[in-house]
Amino acid sequence: MSRGIRVTSIEVSTPEKVTRLVDVAARAGVSRATAAQVLNQSGGVSVRVGADTRARVLAIAKEMNYRPNRIAQQLKGIRSKTLGVILDTVNIPVMYQRLAALERRASARGFRLMIGQVHQDPEVMAAYLHDFGSRGIEGLVCLFDLIRGYEKTLQPLFADVSNVVFHGKAMVQGGMCVRVDGRQGSYMLARRLIERGCQRIGWEFWSPDDEMGDVRRSGYEQALREAGLALSERLLFYPEPRTQKPTPLGIEQALRHLVDREKCDAIMCSNDLWAVGLVQALKARGLSVPGDVAVTGYDNLDVSAIVDPAVTTIDQNHEAYAEAVLELIVNPGTRGSGVVTVVPELVVRQTA
Repeated sequence: MSRGIRVTSIEVSTPEKVTRLVDVAARAGVSRATAAQVLNQSGGVSVRVGADTRARVLAIAKEMNYRPNRIAQQLKGIRSKTLGVILDTVNIPVMYQRLAALERRASARGFRLMIGQVHQDPEVMAAYLHDFGSRGIEGLVCLFDLIRGYEKTLQPLFADVSNVVFHGKAMVQGGMCVRVDGRQGSYMLARRLIERGCQRIGWEFWSPDDEMGDVRRSGYEQALREAGLALSERLLFYPEPRTQKPTPLGIEQALRHLVDREKCDAIMCSNDLWAVGLVQALKARGLSVPGDVAVTGYDNLDVSAIVDPAVTTIDQNHEAYAEAVLELIVNPGTRGSGVVTVVPELVVRQTA
């Protein structure tokens, strides 16, 4: 006897009906112009709406799940209240924290974000710029790593893009930027170590091609010069292969170079992940942190506070950063050169 195939019924949902502005107006018993003034601020200067009417329209719009038609609004010259964000970074943990802060601040101002991520791919970058432009974004935020020479790739792509804010430095003519004072952050960490009595302060950074490394190095060197401590290339360490995320091999390379060979009593790390890795490796060797070797991180990631001992680090003040970005986009003419520098904060914990 053959077996038949049992067919079960499948419930197919129909698309939910889109609530229009006229539907809200009819339900509220007001004109379309009145509803437009309340919900879209587009009813014209002659439309006056009382407080009770406004409250009723808003309540009904919420009940009916009304959403404005952004494309139709733009065709009428109404602002999109939408910003584009492009990420091109290997520093995922920090840039995502910046992005989260930007979303919070943008939402508080009534803006929404459209987000794209590229990997130093000009074609993908160009596609996002086209997509964002076709949707009428009011400004663009570029959260890019400061890789030496990258601006040469970006300049042709951004030739016709206006109201754009870059991270770290304005990479194209007419662009604006918000940067965190990496020199000051590194200087504060080095001063902290010097005040603890450290004399040979090693420095780990992930790549000599990262321009931010030059900025931070200048703060480190300033602190050593002020303290009368010798500057030496031997105290600098770059992992092989170049990576922001530490590997067991990279950690071992750092300890062999900075601790075994150069006898460093402190290590400044490019980020908290390296700091945590070094703290764990030093403890595994039977060394005390900070007694034998002090360690500092950078970025104030969550992991820096929960490792034992907790890591002294730098908080990059993402909320202030996000607010500065939005101010440049919304009021680009009020910030002079279009360059804003955010001051980081020293977070003192147990490793230094």
